[in-house]
Amino acid sequence: MKTKNILFKILILFFGFLQNAKAQDTTDETPKWVKMMNDPNVNYFEAVSNFNEYWENKDKPVGEEEIFVAKNSRIRENKGNEAILYSFEYKKFLIWQKKNLAYVKSDGTLLTQNEKLEIFEKEKKARN
Repeated sequence: MKTKNILFKILILFFGFLQNAKAQDTTDETPKWVKMMNDPNVNYFEAVSNFNEYWENKDKPVGEEEIFVAKNSRIRENKGNEAILYSFEYKKFLIWQKKNLAYVKSDGTLLTQNEKLEIFEKEKKARN
C-alpha cells in the first residue's frame, strides 16, 4: 500500500513537471505571414509585403514540376531549412494571395463573407 502511494506521488510530480515544461515553451517561431494569412481581418498588402520580405534572401520551396524536370539533380538537397519547413505554408500563401486578390478593398482589407454574398446576389439578379 505504501509503495502504491509513493508511486502515485511520483507520477503526479512527473506529470506536473511535464506540464510546467510545456507551459514554459512559449517561443513561437511561426513567421508572421503565416499568421496573417489565417487572420480574416488582415490587411492584404501588409501580408503580401511581409511574405515577400521573409522570402527575399531565402531559397524558395521547390515545386513539383521542378522535381520532375531535374529528376536526378540535387535541387532538393540545396534548399534551405525554411524552404523545407514552410513549403506547405509557402504554397498555401500563394494560393491565398491569388484567391483573395479580387476581394481586396482600396485600404487593403478583405471583403467579409456577407459582402461577398451581396456581390454574388447582385450578379445573380443581373444575369436573370
